[in-house]
Amino acid sequence: MFGVCAETVSHPLVVVSENGRKFVISNARRLNISKVKIDGCVVSDNTTARCDYLFEIGEPFTSCLYVELKGKDVAHAFDQLCETMTLLKNRHNGVVKECHVVASSIPRIRGGVQGLKIRMLKRHNATLNFHTQQGNLVV
Repeated sequence: MFGVCAETVSHPLVVVSENGRKFVISNARRLNISKVKIDGCVVSDNTTARCDYLFEIGEPFTSCLYVELKGKDVAHAFDQLCETMTLLKNRHNGVVKECHVVASSIPRIRGGVQGLKIRMLKRHNATLNFHTQQGNLVV
């Protein structure tokens, strides 16, 4: 479905980075992970909000991770994740979904980070995690 925008890897470390932000997946079991570049590849127009990366874990995939590497605007990162999840709703129906925002800092926002986590769970049945500078996940 994703063509040239996706790459399947089974490396022990799967890393993406942009503008000093990094997300690292520790993959000691060497699972197949499909790494998909969303922003600028799957979605290349400038009008649609979208996250930076998507990872589908396993073959066939049983979970997926949506990742946004951001400066400080975590409220906008939330919107980007939601738009991408809506776009891929049919593909990811019934699988475990996690969202990760890696920001330079997590500022105080109206409604709070906890409010965004609750909204993500209600809207998309997905967990929402925030990291400063680097996010790490073990699969």
